[in-house]
Amino acid sequence: MPRLAVPLDPEAWLADRKARMTEGLKRLAKAARDGAIPGGSIENGILKVDRLSAAVPQEADELVLDLYDRLPAVRITELMQEVDADIGFTEIFIKLRKLGRPAKTRLEC
Repeated sequence: MPRLAVPLDPEAWLADRKARMTEGLKRLAKAARDGAIPGGSIENGILKVDRLSAAVPQEADELVLDLYDRLPAVRITELMQEVDADIGFTEIFIKLRKLGRPAKTRLEC
């Protein structure tokens, strides 16, 4: 039987989280005093975090464009009509201009 990642006692979980938060804030305060915040600094009381650089290889752009080229060109309305023909999701829609009466055709929805 798998174990829960969260204890059954919410008070114990909250106490653990508070202790972790307190410890983390103490480490951050020490790093701020030492001027050693990894990837950031505190200037005039404001935490500044360095912007992360993109970790995506340039080849990924080519891959994305290749994948888009492989997709069939289809209009969203055509796709919706095809899906509706298979599952009939527009049957629950009503035409509001006709006082809540069901639509006569699928295109009225």
